[in-house]
Amino acid sequence: MQWSISLCFLMGLVLLALVASDRKVNVARNGVATQSSNYVYSNANMRINASLAIDGNRSTDANHGFCSHTNEDLNPWWRVDLLEVYRVTTVNITNRVGCSQRLNGSEIHIGNSLENNGTNNPRCANITKIPDGQTASFECFEMEGRYVIIDIPNRAEYLTLCEVEVYGSLAGNCSSTTSLPYEYQFVDKNMTWTEAQSYCRNNYTDLATIDNTEDMYRLMKSVNGGFTNGAWIGLKEGERMGTWQWSDQSNCSFRNWNIGQPDNQGGNQTCVVTWMNVTGPWDDMKCNATGMSVTWRWDDRNCDEKRPFFCYHGNMILIAENKTWTDALNYCRENYDDLVSVPSEEVQKGVEVMAKKASTPHVWLGLRYTCTLNIWFWVSGEPICYSKWSPGNRTCIEDCGGTRVGRTGAVERDGPHHWVSLPDTEQLNFICISRRN
Repeated sequence: MQWSISLCFLMGLVLLALVASDRKVNVARNGVATQSSNYVYSNANMRINASLAIDGNRSTDANHGFCSHTNEDLNPWWRVDLLEVYRVTTVNITNRVGCSQRLNGSEIHIGNSLENNGTNNPRCANITKIPDGQTASFECFEMEGRYVIIDIPNRAEYLTLCEVEVYGSLAGNCSSTTSLPYEYQFVDKNMTWTEAQSYCRNNYTDLATIDNTEDMYRLMKSVNGGFTNGAWIGLKEGERMGTWQWSDQSNCSFRNWNIGQPDNQGGNQTCVVTWMNVTGPWDDMKCNATGMSVTWRWDDRNCDEKRPFFCYHGNMILIAENKTWTDALNYCRENYDDLVSVPSEEVQKGVEVMAKKASTPHVWLGLRYTCTLNIWFWVSGEPICYSKWSPGNRTCIEDCGGTRVGRTGAVERDGPHHWVSLPDTEQLNFICISRRN
């Protein structure tokens, strides 16, 4: 069997020992920070943003722009994307001088999920108090995660962080940045929203879907030159007024509206553009218009306006043919690269978009169970860094008797898109992965 090569490779990996470096490196310095809001000081020249907490400067003067600072939000949060999965040993937090009690009762979370802005990840520590201008150290005992989140739950408060330092080591091969399921492409052609949608579907995958603030940064980087006008993204008003739906039918709830948006001016602004300006969200426009704040925000606009637009290009291909797991694996390797692996939440979201289009209730993944090692593994050889099993579907030791029927992994087409364990003889649609452009 072709997958046996992957199994041999996996057994070899099990024998490897990972040697960590003794050097203490603040891995937050190379990350990307974001927060629930940016506080605006009366001094308009003082730009406050989340990255001030990872600039390497422990200065505690929050009133002169040395610290990150949110508005008085309900459940405010701050997050750094480390861009890789780390085993975090220690988090150091430097508090401001004056109003230091605001940080009392805050929490540190570490993990790979962006659900609820990352605050649903496991908790490393509760912060009871950090005195004025002091730095406190919190041990996290090698908790694994790409994201480190600090939040103040259950109250309205200002969240100020003068410096956040994160120490740890890379978690083996669990790198989320090497497995992103799509890339953004800026198309500098003036088209209506509907025309742009057709163009993206014919030449890429679809109009751009944006899942989180990290996606916004990636989308911004796809623009070459000094383009500052509005450009279409794949968000449009749904059938029920006041609801919004992505072009690829994904159910992402992330929104980045500009102040006062959406306003549906004139009653016909049902498509969304993103604008680039000095301060920063999205606009609703009329859907046939041809649509960017250096923070980008969204507005609703008339869909008939002609604007440039953003497409995304996915590397997953749904094969709407019914095959056994082994036949599906052979098909993907002959025509693309492999059956899809899901090493991160971002890739899972891409899989869910593909699975919704399937004609079978489950869709094959490149996931297989070995009785020899009593573990699940990806046939691509990627480590299992993420999972979304349906309750009761992960244990298969009972199938290691005399049935000789292999157990393999599939994702649900509907509902929460959990993973399920199925006999490899079932015939399902499947998702291939192509690492070629």
